[in-house]
Amino acid sequence: MDPNTPASSASAAPTADGQEYASMQKRIEELQKQHPESSDKLGSGFWVPGMQLGADINTSLDQSTRDSLNACIASVFMSKFDPSVLPAKRAEVQTILADYPDMAKTMDAMIFQNEKAWASLRDYAAKKETEDGVDVFGVSCAAEEK
Repeated sequence: MDPNTPASSASAAPTADGQEYASMQKRIEELQKQHPESSDKLGSGFWVPGMQLGADINTSLDQSTRDSLNACIASVFMSKFDPSVLPAKRAEVQTILADYPDMAKTMDAMIFQNEKAWASLRDYAAKKETEDGVDVFGVSCAAEEK
């Protein structure tokens, strides 16, 4: 996918156009300068499909469907990608996007098929919560105790 090719402009909703891609690329380059030890993967454009999916969601789905999808995905994050929650949420996304099979397939690949990545993120989150009192998915654990 050419990052300079705009997504559909048929809707007034924001799209992932060339300017948005260029802005994201600039942010990625700044991150690489700040963290030279990081992987070269940052420059590989791995983020382009995610931006395109976001643009497709904004241009293809009606507000009610977007709201349902956003609530479902938010609950996945709130559960901290709990493996006991993921199957039901995966099925819910498939139901919400039943009329959009390509989008459902992309969402499934980007979110639900990354079990190893989410396991690593859960481990990292648990470590940060234990060591630093920081909920990497939300607010500080210390703030919650007040």
